[in-house]
Amino acid sequence: MLQNYMNKIELNPSIFKHIEAIKTNSENFFNAFPNLLLAAEEIHDIFDQLFVEQFQQKNNALWEASVHKMIFGAHSSWLQGIILTAAGLNETGLISIRRGIEYVCYSSKIKQSDEKNIIWLDRGMDDEKDRLFSSKFSIPSKYFTDKYKNLKALLVWHDYASLFGAHGNFTSLISKWDSESEGSMKMFFHDNPQRTPLSTGVAVRIGSFMITAFFETFKGNIKDEQAFQEKIEIMNEILNKARVEVINYESKGKVTFEDLLAVYSREDPAIEEMYLKLKEKYCK
Repeated sequence: MLQNYMNKIELNPSIFKHIEAIKTNSENFFNAFPNLLLAAEEIHDIFDQLFVEQFQQKNNALWEASVHKMIFGAHSSWLQGIILTAAGLNETGLISIRRGIEYVCYSSKIKQSDEKNIIWLDRGMDDEKDRLFSSKFSIPSKYFTDKYKNLKALLVWHDYASLFGAHGNFTSLISKWDSESEGSMKMFFHDNPQRTPLSTGVAVRIGSFMITAFFETFKGNIKDEQAFQEKIEIMNEILNKARVEVINYESKGKVTFEDLLAVYSREDPAIEEMYLKLKEKYCK
């Protein structure tokens, strides 16, 4: 049964049990969702190709060298997020995903600007440099212009990850609480298994948004633009199958035509609506 792929660990087990659970839960989860695993592997491979082969520092500019590092930062952060969400540590995985999104956003900001690159590199040196960084790079408020339209989905998910993962509030604990227990509070270190497919599915999809944003922003630095574009199209096809697999699980096998239409449509009204609400919140 798919719901048996997760080992929920209660309070006070050995620390080594937690370490073992990360590996065991992740393996069991992806064995239960082969299409989602295939999508994750495809995104992982494309990230690697982007860093190792496709991104070129054509002008040997300082900002290009930083972007190259940011591609790795986004990849490694996303990969950590995938492993953690699949293991049932959704809130911790979201923190990693959030960091990966920031690398994509920051790279877009320093494009063609060694001056902004220095501001990014100098962050943390002193209070004045931190204030300057915030005035130029703060997410999401500094990314609502048309120049950053390729980041819409990532800004939405950054906000989501902040709420459900990065901050010490009840929403970060909600997946660890046994709401069915009576008379006492019962909590787990790992998520309710029923929530994990959706959490990991979202995390995998965010990786595709990261790759697409890097590609759209830095086409001039891509070694073989057409070939990489084709890889992205293949990635999206594989991802769509993974999304249907998750929806099929969530709906207990009752996938509707509307579900399929939402998956295979090139438009994403839900993301657009959330983006507009986010923009309204910060641009009053």
